[in-house]
Amino acid sequence: MTPGQIAIRALIVGFIVTFAFITGFAYTTLLERKVLGRLQHRVGPNRAGYIPLPTRGGKERKLLGGILQPAADAVKLFFKEDITPGKVDLVI
Repeated sequence: MTPGQIAIRALIVGFIVTFAFITGFAYTTLLERKVLGRLQHRVGPNRAGYIPLPTRGGKERKLLGGILQPAADAVKLFFKEDITPGKVDLVI
């Protein structure tokens, strides 16, 4: 193998490992939120993740138990606006 091929392989493996860790942390957070919800007698995150299923009377929305909650959290993080008041000292 040439050094260029080794570098490309290292980048690909690094990307895959990083993606696996980020995904694992996201779903571990989902599990934590669901367990804490149960401990506090709440439902926990359960709204993100509907899929339409065909039925005889039309389409029924099937709940997946919040499986897409980490994706919804990521979208919220990227689109969140950082608001600072007008006369604020940013150095502090």
